[in-house]
Amino acid sequence: MRYSILGILLGLVGCGSPMGEVSGVIYHSDKPVAEGRIEFVPVDGKSATAAAKIVEGRYWVEVPPGEKIVRLYAFEETSRHVPRGYSFEVVNKKQILPEELNLRSERRVVIRRGKQNWNLGKP
Repeated sequence: MRYSILGILLGLVGCGSPMGEVSGVIYHSDKPVAEGRIEFVPVDGKSATAAAKIVEGRYWVEVPPGEKIVRLYAFEETSRHVPRGYSFEVVNKKQILPEELNLRSERRVVIRRGKQNWNLGKP
């Protein structure tokens, strides 16, 4: 009994994550995207969409392996105001990337298990 439990525990230690760990930097107009979102949408529809925030150009996300469509969103603040009678501030933002990079994206990438890098734009 003692050996079978030890065998199971040793087997689990060697399994590793079945996910891809994707990180990178996203640039727009030669500057890191200040605030945004990246999505990895499965081409075959068999796994969930993986998404992460982009902060100062950088992101990190776990993604199920397979072929994905990459969608990018980047936002720029347009105004701030406190509505009359309220105590919170409303921040208005606009999308600054073209639809070809998000809603109509055809950009594809194949995600594997383990760590990998995916960047867009240039520093």
